[in-house]
Amino acid sequence: QTLYTRTYEELESVRDDVAQAVRDELLDGFREGQNPRDIARSLTNRVDSIGKHRSTMIARSEVMNAHSESTLNRYEEVSNQSDVDVGVEHGEWSTAGDDRVCQFCQLLDGAAFTLREMREETFTVAGQTLRLKPPAHPNGRCVIKPTIGLDQSELDPLDERLPNEDALDT
Repeated sequence: QTLYTRTYEELESVRDDVAQAVRDELLDGFREGQNPRDIARSLTNRVDSIGKHRSTMIARSEVMNAHSESTLNRYEEVSNQSDVDVGVEHGEWSTAGDDRVCQFCQLLDGAAFTLREMREETFTVAGQTLRLKPPAHPNGRCVIKPTIGLDQSELDPLDERLPNEDALDT
């Protein structure tokens, strides 16, 4: 449901007659457990006007967003169970760990954020507004790892945990 709704809202630059086909392919691929490249291939085959690069970007971004959203949901469900001693109230930003990771995500690697911060917060760096939940940007491949036993009082204020303009190469 989240994948469908988000895709509907985020496809403003795609013509209306094409947007439904894009949503259908994304949902079918996600349901079947396809990876983003296979979903992108299906998108490209079905919707000629999108092109391979754009369909890959859409597929990867939307699949990663759906995974992040479901991860946050699972962490919250576990934390709300009465028979659990330690819940997951924080997540750790984790990159793909390769040479394609952007500078911004490299700076966030290992940083802890509350589940609420990941769901709700955005910030602007280098003139670009980014989400605090992976994927922060199109084609993002970062994930959320659970952080267990971290107390809210151990976290610095959010603005001190975020990369600033000085840390980025321009």
